[in-house]
Amino acid sequence: MIGDQLRVPIMWCEMGSCISWHADPAALGEADTRARAIEAGWRVDALGRLACPRCQQTDPGFWASRPVVPWDRYTAIARTAHATAWGAAAMPAA
Repeated sequence: MIGDQLRVPIMWCEMGSCISWHADPAALGEADTRARAIEAGWRVDALGRLACPRCQQTDPGFWASRPVVPWDRYTAIARTAHATAWGAAAMPAA
């Protein structure tokens, strides 16, 4: 009983000597803690290692699992404006 009360599942960054960790007191176990870490911005690399946000950007050993998508500011603004206008037109008048 005491051991269960003291145990808090923690996910550690698996990149080299990084000591970052993620814990969520509402998590129900290790799988739930891992899922919550991913929701918080942690990522799994191509080799299956869990990486904190800092290591994703700075560690040369982080292998992206998906290709980087170039971001064009003007295209993003145009798409947002289009989606907003479409959403406003689809909403019924109050």
